[in-house]
Amino acid sequence: MGRRSKQIEDAIKAGARGELFTSYEEELRKKSRQRRENGRSLKIPAANALLKKSGDKWGFDSEKALEDFVYDNLNNLLGLTNLKRQYYLNGEKTDILAIDEDRRLVLLELKNEQDRHIIQQLTRYYASLREEKPFQSRVDFSKPIRLIAIAPSFHKHSLIEREYNQLVFEFWKFEVTQENNHLYFLLENVDTGEVIKEEITAHDKDAYKLSENLPEPPKALQNILGKGTDDAKKRLLEIRERILGFHEQIQEITATGLIRYGRGKTKICAEINVDTGGDFPCASLIDTEPYESLYSSLKRPFLWLYLPIIHMGRPAVGRMRIRTNDWKNIASINYIPPGKKSSRASYNFHNFKQYMELTEATNQSDQLDVLIDIALETWLKRTL
Repeated sequence: MGRRSKQIEDAIKAGARGELFTSYEEELRKKSRQRRENGRSLKIPAANALLKKSGDKWGFDSEKALEDFVYDNLNNLLGLTNLKRQYYLNGEKTDILAIDEDRRLVLLELKNEQDRHIIQQLTRYYASLREEKPFQSRVDFSKPIRLIAIAPSFHKHSLIEREYNQLVFEFWKFEVTQENNHLYFLLENVDTGEVIKEEITAHDKDAYKLSENLPEPPKALQNILGKGTDDAKKRLLEIRERILGFHEQIQEITATGLIRYGRGKTKICAEINVDTGGDFPCASLIDTEPYESLYSSLKRPFLWLYLPIIHMGRPAVGRMRIRTNDWKNIASINYIPPGKKSSRASYNFHNFKQYMELTEATNQSDQLDVLIDIALETWLKRTL
């Protein structure tokens, strides 16, 4: 576990293949990062890349890309022989059908993201396969059908449903990792811990990178940035790239004087707003100006991060207002509960202990980035 990952965990506890995109597809991808006036985002068109890179994390650009890789390497990965992919059963398509060395039929369902309904889906396919019995010349249907699910993670409901289901399901978690200049597909059996490793013949330069395909900042954000210094503007644009580049499902939601990052109204990881200069000094995120300037009429951009906290004795996610003197190292962190406008009185945690201790142990130039990483990881766990 890397130093940054351990810091985040401790804080929470207290290729490419195909042709290049057309300019039209690239424009649609960029527009899909912003929201329409009715609150719906555009559909991201299918990519011709095998991999994508979100922040420091690798993944497959689409479920089809994942299926392509697994199908082409099925024998090396699981010792199986391909029969058919995208096989229709009662109006639904199975991902991959294969056989093992004992001529048992093997059904593989692949998910590029966590899917809490994977048990129900495999059960439906199993019933259809038992009724239809395809590929009888190659499959021995006197033996049980193997049901394999491959996904980056499994929802707790899927684990419960699997435990109390009469059928047997094999759960395999996957991830894409980079070691030196090589990319690898790691497949881990959830029950046995067995790990299978297969190199991916793709390169960093060929992968689709979210951070390199972001839309132009919306007008509302440009207006906010115009109220800060040049250093503040530069840093906020870097923060925006870090947030939007973390995951393709993070959207940029605009409102008057406010930008939210996340999904919908409740799955938010960060906000950028304007400070009127009239609130309690330690509750604002400012530049290198002295504190006295907070009382001026000049409005300034500031940042909120949604971080894990303990509220009323229970784990929660708090909308935290961050103050930094240089947009890098942290001065204080304040929690303002829903419906409150200020961090005064009992809501003012001037030095929010777990995070202040974390940032004090971090290089000053990385302190704000550490908190942003925590907010992003927290958002991911709440959303997917």
